[in-house]
Amino acid sequence: MPVVPSEKTYSVIRRYGDGESFAKTFNPSLQTICAQNIERSFLGDAPSLALLSQTYPNEQVNTWIIAHLMDLYKFAGVKEKPSFQQVLELAVMIRVEYYYFKASELLLFFFKFKSGEYGTFYGVVDPMVIMAALIEFKAYRRQQLEIYDREIQRKKREEQWAEWERKAVPCPVHLKLAKAFVEEVQDAE
Repeated sequence: MPVVPSEKTYSVIRRYGDGESFAKTFNPSLQTICAQNIERSFLGDAPSLALLSQTYPNEQVNTWIIAHLMDLYKFAGVKEKPSFQQVLELAVMIRVEYYYFKASELLLFFFKFKSGEYGTFYGVVDPMVIMAALIEFKAYRRQQLEIYDREIQRKKREEQWAEWERKAVPCPVHLKLAKAFVEEVQDAE
């Protein structure tokens, strides 16, 4: 039975086009922009890896991740390049294990990895180093999302208090209204 595309998948296609167009938009040069806009990388509306997998064939999503892995290897100047099978398997593991990462978050991860925050390669690409780095990035992501969530909640509370203050009856007026109500009740008895 064919899968009926959801509104979210249609939204991704309307915004980014086909898988190739998406990959061109979220290419490795966008990693720097994600690093310059960390809050937007976490809170923006970039699609998650899960949504990308629902929208495009898994092979296209894997190829997009592979492009970022190859960019990382090129940047690191590793002597021994991994086999295609190793890179493909790593891309699949990232897509499956970190399905909830937004595309922008994954690009931020690659930028941070390149900047040395999550380990290094010693002449040879070690997929385990990348997977361990993703675990560290996941913890960083969680902390950042908690910080942003607290800030959003604080702003909502401030807005609620401002709304209550705007709608509140001033104390002298409140006392007059209460006195009038009591007198009205007493007169009715």
